[in-house]
Amino acid sequence: MRSGPLFLAALAGLAACSPASDVPVAERGVAAFHAALDSGRYAAIYAASSDEMKRTTSAEDFGRLLAAVHDRFGRFRAGSTRSWNDSRTTSGRFVTLDYAATYERGTAEENFVFRIDDDRAALAGYHVDSRALVEPSAQPAGRAIAQPMSFLEPERDPPLAWWLWPVLLLLCGGAIYVAITHDRALEGLIAPAFLILAAIVGLERRRARRRPDDLNGAEP
Repeated sequence: MRSGPLFLAALAGLAACSPASDVPVAERGVAAFHAALDSGRYAAIYAASSDEMKRTTSAEDFGRLLAAVHDRFGRFRAGSTRSWNDSRTTSGRFVTLDYAATYERGTAEENFVFRIDDDRAALAGYHVDSRALVEPSAQPAGRAIAQPMSFLEPERDPPLAWWLWPVLLLLCGGAIYVAITHDRALEGLIAPAFLILAAIVGLERRRARRRPDDLNGAEP
């Protein structure tokens, strides 16, 4: 006569351990992972991970991986579970999620493994598509306009001394040559040549600085 309550208790136990309840727990673990990733709390993610993670990966290596993901992709925007697998072994219950994530600077295919204990998901493994980490980040649409090349673009300019010192050395060399040879014709050319070169450099740098503003105005 007591089989009814025992049967109901068994059903409740199976429901508590069913994939239908394990997967949402794992997805909450994914949400917590991305929130901590956005705030740079890499050590906290590692500290909350399972023993399986800590036996295979050091805190330093895992922190470098998370930093690379955050630096490459930026902040997490949205995501969805593509597929999942719920497994039970002698070591415990584990849920594997294949997750499509969208970040502010691109998308990534992520794979999570969580150990499920008492409605709690502990990260046991994390993998991100390595190709996404080495591909260049997408450029904003307005920056796709081809820009004319310029050696003197401000963002690629060599230090001032790289071109100023050779000019000054040439000027001094010309002055010494004139002093030795008394070549008055060359003496009259040194100062104008230096002024012309300085004017060309100044005008080119001004044009290069104005170019990004012109491109910004051309954006829709």
